[in-house]
Amino acid sequence: MSDAGEYHTKAALLVERERFSEAEALIARGLAEHPSDPGLLRLSALNDFHRGRLEDSEATIAALLHASPDDPGARYLLAEIRIEEQRLAEAERLVLELLREAPEEPTLYLLYAEVMLRSLQVEKADQLAREALRLAPGHAGALVMSVLCGTIRGDAEEAHTRLADLVRHSPDHRATADTILLRLLEEGRNREALALAREMLRGDPADQGLVDTVRSLMVATHPTMIPLYPMTRWGWHGSAALWVGFIVSLGVADRFLAEDALMWVIGPWLVYVVCSWVYPPLLKRLLT
Repeated sequence: MSDAGEYHTKAALLVERERFSEAEALIARGLAEHPSDPGLLRLSALNDFHRGRLEDSEATIAALLHASPDDPGARYLLAEIRIEEQRLAEAERLVLELLREAPEEPTLYLLYAEVMLRSLQVEKADQLAREALRLAPGHAGALVMSVLCGTIRGDAEEAHTRLADLVRHSPDHRATADTILLRLLEEGRNREALALAREMLRGDPADQGLVDTVRSLMVATHPTMIPLYPMTRWGWHGSAALWVGFIVSLGVADRFLAEDALMWVIGPWLVYVVCSWVYPPLLKRLLT
């Protein structure tokens, strides 16, 4: 038999080194001897979290919180799970509760910053990252957050190369950057998405997905694409809205214009439609 603390120390080191299968086996042995040890249970939940088994992680956390509702480690990990699930309002509530109890803890400001950044509240995320850096100068995670915020804001002087190095050497940071890029694309914030994607591509030039994303965003943000903005911003919904607008406008024009004059309405519209099909791929070839 071994002491629970000994199991915890060895397993925590394995988790830190991302040797999750070995950590799981060691944690299982520890829990077989010490089934109620909160440290081993938290570590089990953390290991499951890193392996993407969010339901298993949450089940373990629920058991921990049932026995000890104020357990800060379990609540912190639950907030991380909520962030991964994009349940950001719940994550924010959990983080604010923890911050009220430990207002000088830099990792809590960093976690709150991640909630804000995933909500695309970039300025607030940056302020929180700076507060974390004030409390813990040189904190790696806070530096990553500052670089991400700077990149999205277009602050090239601050973000240039540093983000590339970070996403190249840290899978966790690359995953965060991927998530933020996806949210920016979903929100139609193409200029910010292009800035972030370019810096990520510097870190991984062989990533064909990033290459294609950068190319598409270069087209979408080109000044000559402004007339096609409804379609680049809202896709099929924007296209459908334009068609509805055209049909309504044509019906109104038909009541007031002569038949020959209607061609001045229909002609430009047909040119616009053809350009919307032909011009973007042509521009993409020219730019890349």
